[in-house]
Amino acid sequence: MPFATKLAECLMPFATKETIVLAVKENYLMITAKDLENNTKRRTIYFPTKIEGKIISSTFSNGLLEVKIIKD
Repeated sequence: MPFATKLAECLMPFATKETIVLAVKENYLMITAKDLENNTKRRTIYFPTKIEGKIISSTFSNGLLEVKIIKD
């Protein structure tokens, strides 16, 4: 049986893969990135269940960041 996933998407046309930082704490996914002028942009996403300690993967293509969180 495949594992279920939670998905977070964030449109970030100003960012590059090298400037994106993901952090997880309990139920929160924090995304930080710098734009071309070196300004910091932040977004925090709340999940109804704890995601800390879960397997998390991400892809960034054409300005779209996709974060997948594997639920057990």
